[in-house]
Amino acid sequence: MNRRIHNIEIEPYTTNIDGQTYNLVLVKVKYNIYNESPYYVGNNTYTHYYLIDPKTKQIVYEGTKIHPILNMPTNLKPINGYIETPSQVINNILQQYGYQLTQQELQEINNLQQGQSIIIQGATPIKVTYVGGAEYQIQTMGNPFSPTGQEASLNLTVTIPTYNINQETGLITTTPLSISGTVTTSIVTTSSNGIAEIFPYQTITYKVNETIPINYIISGNQVTFQAGNQQGGMTFQSTSLPTITTQQLQALQSGQNIICTSN
Repeated sequence: MNRRIHNIEIEPYTTNIDGQTYNLVLVKVKYNIYNESPYYVGNNTYTHYYLIDPKTKQIVYEGTKIHPILNMPTNLKPINGYIETPSQVINNILQQYGYQLTQQELQEINNLQQGQSIIIQGATPIKVTYVGGAEYQIQTMGNPFSPTGQEASLNLTVTIPTYNINQETGLITTTPLSISGTVTTSIVTTSSNGIAEIFPYQTITYKVNETIPINYIISGNQVTFQAGNQQGGMTFQSTSLPTITTQQLQALQSGQNIICTSN
């Protein structure tokens, strides 16, 4: 008489490899084979083990060892970083207001630790502070509206665009370039003879809220990042133009001198 009994047991299985814990599923398949003849009686039990990774639904081991040495795939860490370096982004912004950064200043911006600052020299100095994460702050130091000033006051928060590539799933995510805060500039007028005249104590302030999304194109194994369409921008916030009262207007009309105040 020959008889074969097939039994399956399923239970959790935890193992630690190179300091990383893996929670797997252990499937034990037991075979009991009974053979009987006039000359021989055999009664043997064999166990076959399967280890399954529930995340990938793949069999990572199949064999007869109860505690096998597993060669688990290495978990690939995400690749991330800046799409443009902080110094590139900040330099592009400051160039619009007449600043020319040296190579040393560019390098120092990239080397800033959280909470540290660097002073950019110019007609009016600029302080650049690394706030943390991908965020930097740009602030004008002193009075830019003096006769020798830069004629622009900046108070901006800049978020550097970043990327993240999940090597296991292939998912790519990006964060946009973001600029917010205020920019104050001198009011320039043109006289009757065509000469531009700057009034250093009469200014106009703009509110800045600008975002540039980052798109990407995949070609083979290469990822190319591209700037999308700008969202938001600069909007008028206030002006320091002098204002006069009705009485002051009447005094002017009668040839008297008056003292004006600014907003």
